[in-house]
Amino acid sequence: MLGAFAAYAALSAGSHCRSLHSPHWERTLARNSNQRDALYNLAQALNDMDAARARENRERFVALQSERRSTDRVGALWNFALAAAK
Repeated sequence: MLGAFAAYAALSAGSHCRSLHSPHWERTLARNSNQRDALYNLAQALNDMDAARARENRERFVALQSERRSTDRVGALWNFALAAAK
């Protein structure tokens, strides 16, 4: 079901009335608060309606992206260490 909300919102995000799509992104986030695409798109949808909520969601998105990059770096270092140990 999570994928259905995200897919609908993504397909319809190109329309001119972004405010109609925010409930779909919010439902997606209610099921998985770490859904980066939904956070970003909800922030975009809320830009014109609620700047404070848009900023909050953008900050959460940036934090998740940073965490993901850190995890990717740790994984890369681990792989380098394993390769060097061989």
